[in-house]
Formats: sequence, C-alpha cells, structure tokens
Amino acid sequence: MMANNWIEIVGLPGVGKTTLIEKHLAYIKSRRQVVESRRPSFIQRVVAKLYFLLWAKQVFLREVVARSVAYRLSFRSLLKDSAPVLFYDSGVIQLVLETMIEYGQDEGLVRVLNSMKLPSTLLYLTDDLDRIIERELARQARRYPDLTGEELRARYKAAEEMLKTKVFALIPHVHVVDIHNETDFIEKISL
Repeated sequence: MMANNWIEIVGLPGVGKTTLIEKHLAYIKSRRQVVESRRPSFIQRVVAKLYFLLWAKQVFLREVVARSVAYRLSFRSLLKDSAPVLFYDSGVIQLVLETMIEYGQDEGLVRVLNSMKLPSTLLYLTDDLDRIIERELARQARRYPDLTGEELRARYKAAEEMLKTKVFALIPHVHVVDIHNETDFIEKISL
C-alpha cells in the first residue's frame, strides 16, 4: 500500500492519551488535521453503514466489533494520503487493542489489518502498568467494569504483547513514547 502522512496515537486505556492530546491540541491542530470520531458527518455515517453492510458484517463474528471497524474506517475513506492527519480517538489500531482487552482475543481484527489502510506512523504511549491500571480503576465511567484489577492486568499484558508482536510490524514507523516525556511526544507529532 502507498505510504500516507497519517499518525495514530494508541495506548492502554488509562495511560493518559486523552489528557496529553487535550493539553497539546492547539499545537497539534496547527500541524495536522485532527480526526475525531465523536463528530461524524452525514457522509461518514453513510460510509460507515456501507462498510458495515457490505464488508464488516461478513468478516467479524460480533456485530459490535463489525460496527466499530466500519465506523472507524469511514473516517479514512475521504482522506488524501498526503494530508497530515492525526487520528485522535478514531483509529483502527486502538480498536484492536481495546477489543483484545474487552474480549480476551482480537476477534479476527489482526488478520484483516493487512487489507486496511493503516497509518504510516504509530505513537504508542506508555507508562508504568500499575499506574495505568490504578487510573483505569479510578475512572467514574470504567471501560471494563466487570474486570478486577488482576484480570485487567492480565488482559492489558496480553493486549500489549499482541500489539507489539503482530501489529507493530505492519506499521512503517512505530514510536514508543513515555506519557511523561511531553517533549518526545511533541517531537514525534511534528514528524
């Protein structure tokens, strides 16, 4: 596939992605088009429905996963490869990570990544796993309310291992950035 100028930011839930991005959003927006899935256009909703009906529904066993993939792919369909884009909360790789955590398996997402238009750059935000889990458990609206701290730890480790061993190899440029190193984060966003 042709290289693009897209960046996707990923990290375990609770690592601090949203906090870090929000802190630097004005700078990021001065350098890149920011794609946020919270604000889909009418066209994106139509494209998502088509992706779901014509492809994702046949590929994935869980309808919720199929809808999520279709929805996130709809944001890519109207973008030019040369456009400097940052996927804020709408990336496919983050979906793979969260699906692995939620269901304990990747639900077939990894095997179809090769057929998707992936970002040329991935920023993987990290922190101490204990701190990440502590933040996730303290959230008012937890993503995985049925998982205990130990279950969450096991799922996080498995998801992170899957990401590093199977997904990183599919992305031309992967940068692991400590969440506390904001200078490194800004530098990587500016590439």
